[in-house]
Amino acid sequence: MGSSDGSAPEGSRSLVGAVSADLIVVVALLGVGIATVLTPTLRIEPVQTLIGLLYVSFVPGYVLSLVLFPAADGAVDEGNEPRDATETSPSGSDRPGETGIESISALKRLGFAAGASFVLVAVVGTAVSLTSIGEQVPTTILVVSVVTLVVIPVALRRRAELPPAARFRVSLRTVPSTASSALFRSDSRADLALTLLFVTMLLLAAGSVGYAVTAPKEKGTFSEFYLLTTNQTGDLVADDYPTEFVAGEPRPIVVGIGNQEYEPVTYTVIVELQNVRLENNRTVVLERERLQQFSPTVSHNDTWLQYHQIEPEMTGTRLRLTYLLYRDAPPATPTTENAYRDLRLWINVSAPQGTNANALSAPQQANTNAVRPVAAPR
Repeated sequence: MGSSDGSAPEGSRSLVGAVSADLIVVVALLGVGIATVLTPTLRIEPVQTLIGLLYVSFVPGYVLSLVLFPAADGAVDEGNEPRDATETSPSGSDRPGETGIESISALKRLGFAAGASFVLVAVVGTAVSLTSIGEQVPTTILVVSVVTLVVIPVALRRRAELPPAARFRVSLRTVPSTASSALFRSDSRADLALTLLFVTMLLLAAGSVGYAVTAPKEKGTFSEFYLLTTNQTGDLVADDYPTEFVAGEPRPIVVGIGNQEYEPVTYTVIVELQNVRLENNRTVVLERERLQQFSPTVSHNDTWLQYHQIEPEMTGTRLRLTYLLYRDAPPATPTTENAYRDLRLWINVSAPQGTNANALSAPQQANTNAVRPVAAPR
């Protein structure tokens, strides 16, 4: 209900007064995290790693600490009474225990925030991994952000229920002195041990992030390379590849690359039709016809597809349609041995009706770029 003088309701004034610098910083961090997930240009490995560390080590657990422990350290004495006994809670009781008032030291609050954050992120990350609802890191950041945003109004309400003098608040001007006092002016050996443990955890976390950002990611990097066709409904499938061709008559096929190299890569794809023979347990290329060459640049975790037509001129049976994949520029003589990846499809190419088959048995130099990209089917 509004006041008789027309001013804002007391509850509204309490909620506004409960806002402090710490919650403003938390909301800003959540905004950065959500923007990182929803903006493709920001979804790069170092940025996601740093944002992920903030969530794992601090943000969600800190907001939960504000819900469970809204009072400032020292606002409640051992008898569970406020130090300022003249102030009462909004419910009219001067016993904070009756309204759930709890307080912990700044150091214990930081420890609680770190532990609770690790647990929350682990649970959400495991759920995302098991349900396959999206990419694990971006989806985990988004879900944790939404959960934290939902909890923030609860934290504000819990803080607003306390007398102003008893509320836990953070001022940016007092952060250095408060942190120094909490970390280096402990009154007991237990507090000192907890301080050393907390500092060690921070150093280990910072070192892990530094290594994750700067270390070369050689293990686990790979590129997917595959051929696809379109079925009767227009869907791409890894099946029913064309094997019977007529010289000069095109048939469609799709080549694809999936980049999991943790960096953008400029690939080279060379398409050749080869007449091969097995000699002394090794394959010898007797003739080759260069059909096409592609040079796409593919970002990490992205996929490139090229719809094109295969239009061979060389005729024969058991000819090898070969796709060679290279990182960057190919060598002067591309082979399956020096390719980064290769794909092979055995096909038969017959001469058109009414044409002398022997006249088309050799590669036609005038048609080395016979493959033409075509639009993807809708």
